[in-house]
Amino acid sequence: MKYLYVVRHAKSDWSMSGQADFDRGLNGRGKNNAAMMAKIMKEKLGSVDLIVSSPAIRAISTAKYFAKEFSIPIDRILMKQEIYEASCPTLLKIIETLPERAHKVLLFGHNPGFSQLAGYLTGDQVDLPTCAIAGVKFECENWHAVSKGSGTLIYFDYPRRHMTE
Repeated sequence: MKYLYVVRHAKSDWSMSGQADFDRGLNGRGKNNAAMMAKIMKEKLGSVDLIVSSPAIRAISTAKYFAKEFSIPIDRILMKQEIYEASCPTLLKIIETLPERAHKVLLFGHNPGFSQLAGYLTGDQVDLPTCAIAGVKFECENWHAVSKGSGTLIYFDYPRRHMTE
């Protein structure tokens, strides 16, 4: 079995006008949410085999919070340039080439591609707000067997579910 956890980056910082989209980091809420969701995932999963991220600052920054929580060295995060602004077909190609030894993978990136990907893989309507996580289970042993509707949505969580008024 394979498990893919699609994680949209946490809330980004728009305070610097004129800053390139790729270079935007996380704002204060984003940092807090990334740390909180990383702890929640660590409690749920215990461990992960691989973290893959877009190299955009807000995505890799979010991934680093999870890597820290899972005691994965930052330099072991696999960065894939093609995740940035990726369409669903591009993301599927990335998944199909994941190492077979990795059974639980965290994939960090951006909308709209990530919401589309989660929906494509599960057949469910999935809308990922910032720092949301969609967990998809596949009844297969090889990542190249992942295809449209081949996954089951087994987990969906996002920061606002944990906020108290």
